[in-house]
Amino acid sequence: MGTHSTVKFYVDDKVICQVYHQFDGYPEGVGLDLTRFLLSKDFTCGIRMGEVFNGAGDFIAQYIANCKVDKKMSVDKHCIDPNIRAGTTYLIEIDYPPEEYHYEVCFKEKGEKTPKITISVHAYGKLLIDKAAPQDYERVVKFLKEVGSETE
Repeated sequence: MGTHSTVKFYVDDKVICQVYHQFDGYPEGVGLDLTRFLLSKDFTCGIRMGEVFNGAGDFIAQYIANCKVDKKMSVDKHCIDPNIRAGTTYLIEIDYPPEEYHYEVCFKEKGEKTPKITISVHAYGKLLIDKAAPQDYERVVKFLKEVGSETE
């Protein structure tokens, strides 16, 4: 059985969607993957060619697509998208109750040139990380592990 987690995405204080992960829900798993993906490209406002996130909605769509790709599978030239896998990551209702680990990713876009982003983490109903900037997340998780806080 895996460590389940939910990720709820907010844009300007409005819930956009929620994602359920069946495995590796702890901060060093889903949390770290989510944060690294957030930091993997620049954010832009408006269409721009290249490897970017065109706002929060585009990031969320790319994140979900990235979670559904099995990076271990080989590409078959005859299939449209052979690497898309069933299971492990699901879109769920926005009022679905939090799992063992619950992440809240908040984008503030209104009036901003690029979105301001924060990540909060709840572990078994307790607030573990409150509104960390993505670039600080890995350092915060490392600190919590060092002081013996419950991250796994």
